[in-house]
Amino acid sequence: MLTLVEILIGIVVIVGVARYIIKGYSATGVLFVGGLVLLIASALMGHKVLPGDVKSTGYSATDIVEYSAHEPRRRPWHDDHDALRFRDLYDAHRRQ
Repeated sequence: MLTLVEILIGIVVIVGVARYIIKGYSATGVLFVGGLVLLIASALMGHKVLPGDVKSTGYSATDIVEYSAHEPRRRPWHDDHDALRFRDLYDAHRRQ
C-alpha cells in the first residue's frame, strides 16, 4: 500500500509542476519546489534522503538541507552553461 501512496504523491507533484510551468511560472523555481516536496515526502515516509557517502545528521529536516548543500558539490560538471544551452534549444524550438 505504501508503494501506491508513493506513486500517487509522485503523480500529484508531476501534475502540479506541469500545471504551473504551463501557466507561465519560472520552470527553475517550480522544479525546485517540486523536488523539495518530493524530498520532504520521502523523509516523512522514512526513506533515506542522503546519498551513501554523506553522513546523516540524525534528523530528516536537516538531512534535506544537507542534501541541498551537498548535491552541487557532488556534480561539478553541472554549470550554467548547460542551462543556457537547453534554454537556447527550447527557444529555437518555440520559434518554429
